[in-house]
Amino acid sequence: MALMFQRLVRNYIKAGYFPTDGDTTERVCSALMPTKGDLHILDPCCGEGVALAEIKHALSTLDTCRVTAYGVEYDKERAQGAKQILDIAIHSDIQDVIIGSRQFGCLFLNPPYGNMVTDHSGAIAKQWKGRKRLEKLFFQLTNGSLMFGGVLVLIIPAASLDKDLSGWIARHYRRVKVFRAPVQTYKQVVVFGIKRRVADADVDDNTLLTRKVLAEVGAGDIPPELPWVWDEAPYKVPSSLQTPSILTTRVEGECLAKLVQSNPCLWQGFDRHFGSLSREPRRPLCKLNDWHMGLSLAAGNVSGLVKANDGRVFLIKGDTYKQKNVTKTQETTDEAVVTTATHTDIFTPVIRAIDMTPGDDYGRTIVIK
Repeated sequence: MALMFQRLVRNYIKAGYFPTDGDTTERVCSALMPTKGDLHILDPCCGEGVALAEIKHALSTLDTCRVTAYGVEYDKERAQGAKQILDIAIHSDIQDVIIGSRQFGCLFLNPPYGNMVTDHSGAIAKQWKGRKRLEKLFFQLTNGSLMFGGVLVLIIPAASLDKDLSGWIARHYRRVKVFRAPVQTYKQVVVFGIKRRVADADVDDNTLLTRKVLAEVGAGDIPPELPWVWDEAPYKVPSSLQTPSILTTRVEGECLAKLVQSNPCLWQGFDRHFGSLSREPRRPLCKLNDWHMGLSLAAGNVSGLVKANDGRVFLIKGDTYKQKNVTKTQETTDEAVVTTATHTDIFTPVIRAIDMTPGDDYGRTIVIK
């Protein structure tokens, strides 16, 4: 029986967030079976953590198994909700998260749907021949986290199963099955598979057939609906002998403030550990213009300990990020109106500071753009 989470969760759309519906989650749970030992399950775009919490509840039927649920969520508000019901929930972009290889027994992946913008693609997407889709990005970033014999549950729009993604799934997984999701808001399909060694795919006669079936679903063939009662052999979630390694390269401002407040000895030993970096630099001969300031920030020269005139103390770090400025011009001729769009890269400086002044604001993060 499903938990009450699905009835209590706020079913809203925000920043491309479409939570897995209760019917789909309950039917997925009926296809999974736990094994003895420590089970580790991962949802790299967990939202409020409801679906993964349901799966954990369904797998926690054996007294001899212990299930730990890990989630990653980009949105701060939803991540706070996930932290209340999952064992470990990280508020971060998946591209800033480092996940240990082959450490999870189940990967539940319902990624954001849609095309990636150019600045978001990154080097990982340059090898793709097809469309640059978020579904592909999340698959490639998280596929390595699943152990050999682990279970993949992938929920994506059927049209996302192009030649590239179908080939990746067929190459990395055996016993692949695809079903139509019971709720067809975005024409999703649910794909199950068991992780295998890539070398095994070279001699597996079913690899080409699996790729063909998936590609046909992506081209418009309608698969059977995911059944309420799973009458086939269940997908067994294997146990792990080690605790998964998962961490983010970026720290939330609130967590950083708590860390500084709880470990004052770290700040007291700053000069001892970073003495060579805390030397007073020489002042420039002339006032820096915006271009000089941008170069200095990009080079990391604007950083270190700063004391304000009113006595406040800050630990600062400078950086730059790129924006695009779009200007449009129109030229009218006798035959048509020609619009020309010019995209110009603008490097915007940003300074982040941690307030190290004793008092109520101690540890607070400040951002100056």
